[in-house]
Amino acid sequence: ASIYDMNKCWEKLGNSQDAVNFYQSLVYGSQPFSAAAWFSLAVNYLVLNNYKEAERALKFSIAINPDSSSAFFNLGNIYSQTGQYDLSAKMYDEVIRLEGEDSLTVLYKGESLYYAGKLNEAIKCFHKSLFLNSGSAEANYWLAQCYYVMYDNKKSMQYVEKAIRIDSSNPDYYNLRGNLRMLAEDNVGARIDLSKSVSLQPSNADNVIDYVHFLISTGEPKESMEPLYEAIQINPNDARLHFLVGISEYYRGAKQEAYV
Repeated sequence: ASIYDMNKCWEKLGNSQDAVNFYQSLVYGSQPFSAAAWFSLAVNYLVLNNYKEAERALKFSIAINPDSSSAFFNLGNIYSQTGQYDLSAKMYDEVIRLEGEDSLTVLYKGESLYYAGKLNEAIKCFHKSLFLNSGSAEANYWLAQCYYVMYDNKKSMQYVEKAIRIDSSNPDYYNLRGNLRMLAEDNVGARIDLSKSVSLQPSNADNVIDYVHFLISTGEPKESMEPLYEAIQINPNDARLHFLVGISEYYRGAKQEAYV
């Protein structure tokens, strides 16, 4: 359940700030004990990326209606976005307590546990998510990611290839498989996957950086310039990209440009 699907009031009122003002007038006026009004206020704060006020409004909503799985779900999303991964996992547990296990909530809980460094618990969640939805590309990908950081490259490859078979449009899947192929010294396959990852999403600086590192390591720094400059146009303040331009210039022999 996306936060954007739970409330459409901002469409009726013109924009989310108007909606915030409207729901504030309710919760601080005639409807201070309306869980729905507090929840709607929180949703619109989320659309405005105001996580602090959204968290506060959701807590009021839960205090009034402690059986609101939607409020717990969105609170879990907030804690995930703000790096409070243990709290995030606990909120998803509340959703599961109220609604039972579903593939998406279990998947999100697994992601929170992954980022909290609890890989074994995360793996259990991703397997459970996959059991609940065998066609989940995301569950396969996250299992691949877990095994990758645990240095089990064989298992990681098995799961990322399943993810790609289900969804061939996700750049992160190709990025992971490209890195696995690089570790296996399959430079041809790695180049294909890392390049595809960048072509699918040129704005993804992390994937561009992986591709450029690969090109430099295989003696192709000249080839790195086009994806780097394209990424810089989208992410002009990313110092990593500018640094890699200098490294690429240096390795392709343009040392004067490298120092600029």
